[in-house]
Amino acid sequence: MTKQVGKTTVFTKESLKVIQDKMRECCIKSYNNTYNLNEKLKEKQKGRNKDISSKDMEVFNETKNKLRENINELENEVKDLEDTKNDISSEVDNLSNEKEVITQEIDKKKSLNRKVILKDKATLLK
Repeated sequence: MTKQVGKTTVFTKESLKVIQDKMRECCIKSYNNTYNLNEKLKEKQKGRNKDISSKDMEVFNETKNKLRENINELENEVKDLEDTKNDISSEVDNLSNEKEVITQEIDKKKSLNRKVILKDKATLLK
């Protein structure tokens, strides 16, 4: 060939359909002749195969990469939130323990105050 031609200029959607239809017919004839059968191929189904353009594929890959980045960011956020949750949980536990200690101290002081008040009452009544 003296001149190079792009495949899309030679093979269009319509020409490929014609070629594929002829291939299907030839294949089933050859199959039937070889095996002495009278089989038929299933009818072609509309829209079974879809061609994806390279531009659409680039957009898909970009979108896929962005989604992966978003997933990684979200996983990092979840990890940070879990760490924060654990910190808060341990702080709540510490505060709960401190509350118990303070409550026990208050109860001791209340009982001491009652004893003092009862002692003072007893001395006043004498």
